[in-house]
Amino acid sequence: MLGLALAWGAPDGSTRAEDTQEQVTMAALEIRLDELLARDDAKHAQGALDQARKALRVASDSAEDSAAASRARDIARAALVLAGRQLDRHQAQSELFAARRRLDATRARAEAQRRALEALLRERASLARAREQP
Repeated sequence: MLGLALAWGAPDGSTRAEDTQEQVTMAALEIRLDELLARDDAKHAQGALDQARKALRVASDSAEDSAAASRARDIARAALVLAGRQLDRHQAQSELFAARRRLDATRARAEAQRRALEALLRERASLARAREQP
């Protein structure tokens, strides 16, 4: 029996360890996909998220072909990185636009206050001139 097992290449510890590592990697990628999909702004990276989802499906369906599964995992990983960057960029851009709106509003208020102050100073000067005249 032992000879038959050796001839057929019985799974050794390294094969099981690789399988376990692949399962852990797949689980981590699926968790990351779920995290990105759960974001309110996920629609801004929909293409990359769809690509990651498809690649993860291919990786799980390609269990017999380890090279194909590995390529699919790499594609999924890259798509998730891209999606994360797209969402981070969108968030930064939204924050930038919000800051710009606040800055514009602050400038408008400052300009209105400056005009009001100038009007008050003109009025004060006018009153001072009126008091000086007999």
